[in-house]
Amino acid sequence: MADEKKKGPVVVRKKKLPPRDAAPHTSDTNPLPREAGEAGRGGASAGPESTPHPNPPPQAGEGAASAGDEVAAPAPRVFHSERAKPRLEPPPAPELPEPVEAESFAEMFARSEGKRERHAPGQKVRARILQIGRDTAFLELGGKTEALIEARELCDEQGAPRFGVGAFIEGYVRSVDDGVWVTLTIPKGARREALAQAREAGIPVAGTVTAVNKGGLEVDLGGGTRAFCPASQVELRFTEDLAPYVGKRFEFLVTELRDRDVVLSRSKLLARESAAKAEALRASLEVGAQLPGKVVALREFGAFVDIGGIEGLVPVSELSHRHVAHPKDLLEIGQTVTVEVARIETGKDGKERIALSLKALEEDPWEEKGNAVAEGQRMAGRVVRLQPFGAFVELFPGVDGLVHVSRITTEAGRRVAHPKEVLAEGQEVFVEVDTVDRAARKIGLRLITAEEAAQPAPRPSGPPRVGDVVAGTVDRVEGFGLFLRWPGGRGLLPVSEMEGAHGANLKAAFPIGTAVKAAIVEVDATGRIRLSQVAAARAEERAEVDAWMRSSRPAGKGLGTLGEILASRGAGKGRKE
Repeated sequence: MADEKKKGPVVVRKKKLPPRDAAPHTSDTNPLPREAGEAGRGGASAGPESTPHPNPPPQAGEGAASAGDEVAAPAPRVFHSERAKPRLEPPPAPELPEPVEAESFAEMFARSEGKRERHAPGQKVRARILQIGRDTAFLELGGKTEALIEARELCDEQGAPRFGVGAFIEGYVRSVDDGVWVTLTIPKGARREALAQAREAGIPVAGTVTAVNKGGLEVDLGGGTRAFCPASQVELRFTEDLAPYVGKRFEFLVTELRDRDVVLSRSKLLARESAAKAEALRASLEVGAQLPGKVVALREFGAFVDIGGIEGLVPVSELSHRHVAHPKDLLEIGQTVTVEVARIETGKDGKERIALSLKALEEDPWEEKGNAVAEGQRMAGRVVRLQPFGAFVELFPGVDGLVHVSRITTEAGRRVAHPKEVLAEGQEVFVEVDTVDRAARKIGLRLITAEEAAQPAPRPSGPPRVGDVVAGTVDRVEGFGLFLRWPGGRGLLPVSEMEGAHGANLKAAFPIGTAVKAAIVEVDATGRIRLSQVAAARAEERAEVDAWMRSSRPAGKGLGTLGEILASRGAGKGRKE
């Protein structure tokens, strides 16, 4: 085989493969892919981005002969066509969801910690008992948080269990340094170290009030430990009478430790609990809501009611449908009531103002009693309030009427400047109903004597009609006219409809009780009556003429003309003279 040309060594370069998840690389300049074993069949492998040259130059060590050797021809390049060998296509890539931005470790940690409730010493918690051991019990605080409590706290003074597995308890976080430790309260007779810990962590201590002194309450914490709660720290509001607290057991916060003295505060504990309740209540509070509450303070203008961490005011006018002079006449401190939210407003100082109502939950007396009151009705009442403009008289519980000051006179008939000159609150009086405005729920009254009240009220013969002439008496004088009253009716006689009253002093010319005749000239839709003296005089003249005509009518003859009748009337008068 001497005639064979000596071939140089063939160097095969290993092709770099793309990552598994990367798409296969293709070149627009070389659409025919090279297989991995193509180089082994005589062709040198090009780089992934190179373009094959038809006559590539020899490379050092790759086809170049050494010195003195005969130069060998390059190995022939073999190209595989798609017809010679089927093209191997890579499998289609699976459809993947849209890429999601990767969450950092810090974000994942923060999200995980956010789900875990954090607790602080002194915080009030509700927990479920998971397991009870000899010295320690395990609790579940909700979520993934677990806590511990000393097993003895779940037993009574005799050592008998008070709670079992699965039961829920309410306590306070004692510490969080070595796990979350919970305590019900600092136990009775606790040592000074435990009281110091309670003060630092804000954990309540239980004690019994033994006495009241000048400045507050004396409290027995057990085990010979005595404590003192100042009067200003007993309730959220200052309480003057502390006697009802003696003998009762309460929870307090330790505020000071001085040698052997322990100073307590109950108001700070109440404020803390109220703040937690208020936050939950405020989110659902709305006008019209009906809530239970407790009366915490009474003032002349109303009653303050705690509705669950939030205080609202029940004004005097909203205490009841009936008249209430002072809230203490109806309520007492500590009383439990049900109220309705009337308004929620923000004051000028930025604080919320909640107006409450007790009256809204009562049966409306106007529906039954007020609507039954009729004009002209006579009844007994009680003076409940005096004002410069008149006296309010209670006819029924929750139904009042007003006697205007112009309708009040002394026994001598003199008008008064203020109702208190002749009336007093609580006085029993007799009244007659003047007007009833059912839409406005207002009743106008006038005072009557006991003799008048004993007599039945005059009943009208029928509804007032335009043209009727009534004989009334003056019961009110105004600058624009007179108000007249007659059996079964009342109306206004304006100055313009009075005879010869222009420019006159009406009060002097027509004292109350003066008899006046007037004709009804108008009755409006509300039943108000307008009177006229001028129309009454004309009606009387017509009545006289009609009466004479009927009496002097000749038998078998007609009436004749009005001129003839007047002429004959004048002739008759002349003959008499």
